[in-house]
Amino acid sequence: MIRLTARMLVSAGMCCAAMGALAPQAIAQDLAPGVHCDGLACNNDNDEAYVIFGTFTCVTTMWPPNGTAPEYYYENTPITQDIEPHSAVTIPLGCGGGAVVGWGLTSAVPRASLPRTGSAGF
Repeated sequence: MIRLTARMLVSAGMCCAAMGALAPQAIAQDLAPGVHCDGLACNNDNDEAYVIFGTFTCVTTMWPPNGTAPEYYYENTPITQDIEPHSAVTIPLGCGGGAVVGWGLTSAVPRASLPRTGSAGF
């Protein structure tokens, strides 16, 4: 029983350390001229709509039935967020079934410059 408790404490500590290492810094970031974000709160100062792109890092914890240490599965989930002209938006955290342990915004492009596919909402 003591071994199991020790394993669980070590696993929990490793998980917390990993989440701290992956968590982004809340700094202002310019994604495109006129489109800037402070953390996940973004502003568009342009006369046209933009689409913001990035990635959430998600973790799912699986507890084996035999009482051994948990297994962690990491997955990157894409972020696409529309932002209308002269407006602000906060990108909602989201992982389908897992927990967000990190994220990063990579770019913003004018929505009119993207190909119209019908499947991505633009």
